[in-house]
Amino acid sequence: MKSEQLLSSSRLRYLIPEISNAEILRDIYDRINVIISENQNYSKTLQKHLASGIVPAIACYEKLSHEYGKDRAYDLIRSAITKYADEYGKLLILLSKTPFFYGMTKSVMPMFLNSLYPPDGWDFRWINDSPNVIAFDAHSCFYVDIFNKYKVGELTKIFCETDDICYRKFTNARWERTKTIGRGDEICNFRFYRRKRDVMR
Repeated sequence: MKSEQLLSSSRLRYLIPEISNAEILRDIYDRINVIISENQNYSKTLQKHLASGIVPAIACYEKLSHEYGKDRAYDLIRSAITKYADEYGKLLILLSKTPFFYGMTKSVMPMFLNSLYPPDGWDFRWINDSPNVIAFDAHSCFYVDIFNKYKVGELTKIFCETDDICYRKFTNARWERTKTIGRGDEICNFRFYRRKRDVMR
């Protein structure tokens, strides 16, 4: 995939209109190609994470920090990524209104994690088998590892925030996470609670 196409189809797509300087965009495209070439040995699933968010975020942040300073670059990237998350989250919020949402989420979550967030990138450990809570912790995170590798660990917090944006408005499940590795904690503690009205059915 060409770097131009990669950026325009990534979670950073809404950043492109904010960059009016063609030279800056060319430098970002070139940097995307370099970072992709440096990370060829990961699995196909992890390659998708690299292409969809990690690599574009690194390339954009590095270049925009050089041009505008880190604070401005961070704000631009956060704005683009959270806008994408807000749009993506609308579909999940609609699904969460269905009466079978919590039960479906509980049954498919282990398979979902293993498939899309595999053990070669994340270390997930299940905490609770209660019928009214889905609870698991992440003890390692691929995003943290790659962002730290390129010395831009602060970007991880933006991707942590996208979970909150997507999940916090669920109707038939209540989202809660008080710790994330990206924000400096030792784990990420993921919790989805069945709403009381569902428990009483």
